[in-house]
Amino acid sequence: MPREFAEKLLAYEVASGGPAEAADSPGFRVCEKMRGPLCRLMGVGGFHALLSRSLALASTQISWLRELHIKPDGSVEGVTEVAARLDAHAVAEGEVVLVGHLLGLLVILIGPTLTLGLLHAFMELQHKIDEQKLTGADKAEHLQATRPSEFPVPAFGAHDLQPPANAALFHPPEIERQR
Repeated sequence: MPREFAEKLLAYEVASGGPAEAADSPGFRVCEKMRGPLCRLMGVGGFHALLSRSLALASTQISWLRELHIKPDGSVEGVTEVAARLDAHAVAEGEVVLVGHLLGLLVILIGPTLTLGLLHAFMELQHKIDEQKLTGADKAEHLQATRPSEFPVPAFGAHDLQPPANAALFHPPEIERQR
């Protein structure tokens, strides 16, 4: 199941477009896109361990993957150098195997339902980001010049944050208490 899903995930990544150079090949873009959200969920060390183990498992099947290294921040190092001397089919097969092992380990750790839920959430978030307009009349609300963009940063006071709320943005509801 992880290999088939990895193939579909990579096909989705290819269809979504993006740079075609070796370092930005679909499999490594998938790993990079998963790195941010998974690092927030499991920490950088946890993602580093997960991807390192995936690379070790994949390296037993695809020998050129042994030349890659996982940097401390969880990114993959050495892709450009290795992919420059390989044909596209060999690179694609290595990507499928690596992403398949990454998904397989996620399934083992958190189960198939949560793994598929996480991947679906990542894909939906990426889709929303890709659709967001950065210029023009219908650009994102936070980019419009008429909207406030600078806000005071709260500081810890004696009993609460000071200011406790930004009155320009947040209006707490009135609480009616019964006596």
